[in-house]
Amino acid sequence: MKDGGVFAFAGIWERRERDGEVTESCSIIVTAANDTIRPVHDRMPVIVAPRDYAAWLDPGLRDPGAVKPFLRAWPADGMEAFPVSTRVNRPASNDARCIEAV
Repeated sequence: MKDGGVFAFAGIWERRERDGEVTESCSIIVTAANDTIRPVHDRMPVIVAPRDYAAWLDPGLRDPGAVKPFLRAWPADGMEAFPVSTRVNRPASNDARCIEAV
């Protein structure tokens, strides 16, 4: 984000039990990329606005159509993109250097 603030991706999570075995899974929801992300990839994660967190996380929500307005690309003018080190490609790399511009 241009302002350096935190943000939240839209995701789904599920827990299933079958024959005594528990399976938990999750996915990040993607949409078409905005103009900032498109030079890197044609898709991007859906970013949920803070004002929509409660609605997105409402466990009582059963109508998929109610969240459809959230499933859009974040406005490109609120984001910035810059090259980073290939450190981000290594799972062992887990520090602030992964997000420093090079």
